Amino acid sequence: MRSLGSTLTGPVRRPRRHPVHRLAALAALGLATAGLAGAVPATAQAAPLAGGYVAMGDSYTSGPGVATVRPGTGTCTRSDHNYPSLVAAAIAPTSFKDVSCSGGTTAGITGSEFGQPPQLDAIDGTTRLVTIGIGGNDAGLIGAGATCVVLAMFDGQGNPCQALYTWTGTDTLRQTIRDAQPKILATLQAVKQRAPQARVLLIGYPDLLPPSKALCDPAVDDSAIADGDVPWLYGVNVEVNRAWAQTAAAAGVEYVDTFTPGHGHDVCQRVGVRWVEGVADITDGAPIHPNGVGMAAFANLTVAKLG
Repeated sequence: MRSLGSTLTGPVRRPRRHPVHRLAALAALGLATAGLAGAVPATAQAAPLAGGYVAMGDSYTSGPGVATVRPGTGTCTRSDHNYPSLVAAAIAPTSFKDVSCSGGTTAGITGSEFGQPPQLDAIDGTTRLVTIGIGGNDAGLIGAGATCVVLAMFDGQGNPCQALYTWTGTDTLRQTIRDAQPKILATLQAVKQRAPQARVLLIGYPDLLPPSKALCDPAVDDSAIADGDVPWLYGVNVEVNRAWAQTAAAAGVEYVDTFTPGHGHDVCQRVGVRWVEGVADITDGAPIHPNGVGMAAFANLTVAKLG
């Protein structure tokens, strides 16, 4: 993720959503299956791909809650309007396989996970493009987000989550990000080895929160994260994308930055503006996951990278 940049003036105080509502949203985060279909912007078109396209990754790729879940995907909950599906529609590959899976880790790319075969097995001799979005679960990012939501119920103005993860003097969440990098590097290298003739794109994670709660839309209930934890979590988001970009470069694959273009499209913006849903008033996606607008944006960024 990026540096925090300039410090803004004091946080905007808003009414706190009742804890029961936030607990219900956390339960939905665990289920994360189908949601309401929203209007999805058109995806840019590109030259047809002379070969096959394979999409791998976790729930930020599979798209739980976005439009319609593809039949037969089970707990992987692959949406028919996730960014791989939109990219495939734009580039018209000779074949398209989406093997992304909600909850997926790097272990599920090269080995079996959740009863699914290794995602790597989808690659064959015709594969000419591979997109992969992975590593967030290896680093425990979604679990950390849920922890922060719970702690905010007891201290909404302070920074209880930051205090939890840094009480030893070491930021343990940032440490898990660093610990995940070798796993991601090995995964990307395995993909390149299996698909030597393919372009391989690592898709980054989007901007989830602004640098300060003062930048949240006043009309949006953004009380799920404590005021003081917002800038810290923004910094974690910066660190994630910096680490993922460095790992992609080390592996010799291309990196698609969804974080920088996503500024101003975080969870505490209005419907139609935000690319990621929060934990309340979910409209088109799972809690703390990309929505339909976000998936369309990621698809456009990926198509633009393909040139």
